[in-house]
Amino acid sequence: FTDVIDKKTNVFQIINEYEIYKIKDINYFIDNNSIDYIFFNSFIHDDFKFLLEYDNIHKIFITHSDVAYSNYYIKLYHQKLNKILTVNQYTKEKLIKFLNIDENKIKMIVNYKNYNKNINNEINTTKNELIKKNYKFGVITRFSDDKNIIMLLFSLQKIFLNQEYEHYKFYLVGYENDFIYSYMQFLVKYLNIEKFVYFEGYQNNIKKYYDLFDFIILPSVSEGCPYNVLESMFYEKLIILSDVGGNKELFPNDTTFFIHYDGIKEFEASNLYINNYYGQLEKLGYIINYENILDNYKIDIDFDVHQLNVIPPLFLTPNKSNLQKYTISLNIWNRNVNQIYNTIIKAIQIDTEKELLFNKENKHFIDTHFNKNIYYSTLLNIIYE
Repeated sequence: FTDVIDKKTNVFQIINEYEIYKIKDINYFIDNNSIDYIFFNSFIHDDFKFLLEYDNIHKIFITHSDVAYSNYYIKLYHQKLNKILTVNQYTKEKLIKFLNIDENKIKMIVNYKNYNKNINNEINTTKNELIKKNYKFGVITRFSDDKNIIMLLFSLQKIFLNQEYEHYKFYLVGYENDFIYSYMQFLVKYLNIEKFVYFEGYQNNIKKYYDLFDFIILPSVSEGCPYNVLESMFYEKLIILSDVGGNKELFPNDTTFFIHYDGIKEFEASNLYINNYYGQLEKLGYIINYENILDNYKIDIDFDVHQLNVIPPLFLTPNKSNLQKYTISLNIWNRNVNQIYNTIIKAIQIDTEKELLFNKENKHFIDTHFNKNIYYSTLLNIIYE
């Protein structure tokens, strides 16, 4: 069966420029019945909505998160779609609940990483190797608002100002834009944790960081099926991640440490889709930078927060009219900072035997449930149904 899958999918490796067509050519192919399948990846552009009316074209829509804005298109057009693909079971169940879609119309397709076999052979962690700690951990991701790196930095202050953990180092591997990068650098200096935190920027070679880290952390407010978590499992690294979206489906045996944020699961359950992540971040205690923020708060830091969409309440002083709202946000903020802090402490203090067991089980789970053969067999079954 594996040989069959490889044979069928090898064709995708040899597509050349003559088989890639520009958007302007699409009417030609429709008129000549040359399009059998069309995949809408999270979005249906206005210029292509007409394709939904063609009964002879199989229309497949992909959504990557249970609260993604892409679910708005599913709400509008699910009756015209032949199949809907999700990357976790949680999203599938939610679409059925909210939109009453036939469950046979929705398929879960796994994310997978096509790792080099030579790299795979190098991974053979022994008990003695695991006992030797590097006292290093980090994040490997983009630094957008939804990744919640800002709150993580405040949690790290609590870690590194504790003399018991001052020998640890933290690495930020990734990038979003210059402004966010400079803001994070400002925060590290503001929190007085410069000697503990290393900015690595975007990296092509991430394996060296998986080799370096004792554990990985991903404190997002929303996820579908994150690739860096799959990578961490592949490299047999302990993982801290937030209990959002379908993350728990990756760890059916509770072989990780979850961050349980206030209000996020309730927010997910009551929202089919969102326009942005402000609702979730507000639930965590951030103050959303509405246009009238200067009328409501005094800014207490020497940084241009006007460009920020979400601001830690610690940076603002309220006036009398919004003191109650500010106090609530500050309390929620502090609780969620402590949630991250306490979860990191659990990872630092984990028993070596337990850590080894977790890492081996996680590697086995993705090898057997999130691999190329499952991905392509699911895709081919959808196409040939």
